[in-house]
Amino acid sequence: MTNDEKRAEVERIVRQFTMQYIERKLLWQLGQIVPGADQIPAVREALVQLYGEAPDALQYTMEPQEWRTLALYGAGVIDGDPAEMQEIVQSMAEWFFSLPTWNRYDIPDWWSDSELGALWWQAVIRIQGDELITISQAAELAGVTVQAISQRIKAGSLDAFTDPLAPSRQGRQLVRRRDVTPA
Repeated sequence: MTNDEKRAEVERIVRQFTMQYIERKLLWQLGQIVPGADQIPAVREALVQLYGEAPDALQYTMEPQEWRTLALYGAGVIDGDPAEMQEIVQSMAEWFFSLPTWNRYDIPDWWSDSELGALWWQAVIRIQGDELITISQAAELAGVTVQAISQRIKAGSLDAFTDPLAPSRQGRQLVRRRDVTPA
């Protein structure tokens, strides 16, 4: 796939995600906070216009523009400062998976199965670079079993990263080399 084709695919994914986010979540939440606000024509039209005229309209938004930038980075279409990309990763995780006033979030397993989620994870992997290794490599490096590494992930004492492009299920979960290297 050429970069132009990748860019077009990313634009489609972000536009579709933005549309679904606005229609299925944002407008619904607005209607729950202020009953009937989701049915005000001017409000609906303003929000629908954001994705109706995408990708051009996305440049006037804050979050969807960031989603687009990170998706392009995850697809390898653009280069970017890893620190800046990490800020967008963090912002998206907080936007989608945290509650107000909480200082934490959990990334659900299903996120990597969505098109935008797969691009998000690809960006995370690209940011981490060669630091990420498979669970079996981590077990070998740490001198423990694969099960021991998996248990640490499940217990929350070891961060795991999902590679949506891994050819097999065994290679989908990655960990940071420095997190398993004996001190």
